[in-house]
Amino acid sequence: MNAELRAQAISLRVNHHFSSAEIRTRIGVPKSTLSYWLKDYPLNLEEIAGIRKLAWRKGEVGREKYRKIQRQAKEREKQTIYLEEKKRLSPLSKESLYIAGLALYLAEGDKKNDTRLVLANTDIKVLKFFITWLQLFLDTYLHSFIKHLYVSSRVQVSVTKNHLGMGLVVYVY
Repeated sequence: MNAELRAQAISLRVNHHFSSAEIRTRIGVPKSTLSYWLKDYPLNLEEIAGIRKLAWRKGEVGREKYRKIQRQAKEREKQTIYLEEKKRLSPLSKESLYIAGLALYLAEGDKKNDTRLVLANTDIKVLKFFITWLQLFLDTYLHSFIKHLYVSSRVQVSVTKNHLGMGLVVYVY
């Protein structure tokens, strides 16, 4: 249900250039959910101008500009914090990397099946880190694993496949 609503929201934004408010009115999802879904599909200045022509009384254009400015400011702030912390934490010790990989698996891994090593995550950077972690700490055992990668069609399969550098069966859904 959520996947269908998300696809519908993205379609309304990409194909019809609707504002967030218009999409919310049509599909009835919470504002925060819609904002998350549409974060990668901001309106450009021409689309905002089109909304201005259609809905100038409602103040929709100003809100869309504000959202865009706030989004850009938040991204700049996140990038600044990331770079500061990367500088502060680099380079990580081997022990720290080991603990980070274990913590990742405890948070995102399959803990119900003792015969499989499973990590569920859609972030390509997290997947790359985990694959690197496996190679660094479990390399002697990796040859006995059958490696399957289940990815959304939105994820860069070739990047992950090349990063692993060994036999990998990829399932795209």
